[in-house]
Amino acid sequence: LKGDRVGLVAFAGSSFLQCPLTIDYAAFAMTLDDLYAGIIPRGGTAIEQALQTAIRSFEKDTGADRAIILITDGEDHEGDPLRLENELKRFQIRVYAIGVGTLEGELVPQAEAEAAGGGFLKDRAGQVVKSRLVEDKLQQLALATGGAYVRSAPGDFGLERVFQESIAHL
Repeated sequence: LKGDRVGLVAFAGSSFLQCPLTIDYAAFAMTLDDLYAGIIPRGGTAIEQALQTAIRSFEKDTGADRAIILITDGEDHEGDPLRLENELKRFQIRVYAIGVGTLEGELVPQAEAEAAGGGFLKDRAGQVVKSRLVEDKLQQLALATGGAYVRSAPGDFGLERVFQESIAHL
């Protein structure tokens, strides 16, 4: 990264700044290692709120390039991340989205049930939750902000591609 600052926003049904922007990569790595599924007590997905948290973490009046790497399945239960297009453009923040999952959808393993030998996440009605990749909004957001969209695949998460093909050139 050669002096680039990095930060980390954790999100599910809400979000928080896990690691403020820093060039202390060891500190960043520690906060990344401390991240786990379930760290956010509120379930669901709130991409719009996560992006707002990330936008607030940037200093406003610098000449530095700004980028958000958004890793998600694209499902959003709380808002519409496309409402932030103008704000992202105004602050010259590019969104690089990595879509995780399948278009058909997969059952979501439940952490507690996995430890006991299996089981899947259920909603309040007792129905098994199936999460699917929703690419259209991720693609639109990335394109509108001058970023890029990459679909994660087995053996190629996409992070290296985003960095090599896009972020390294900022």
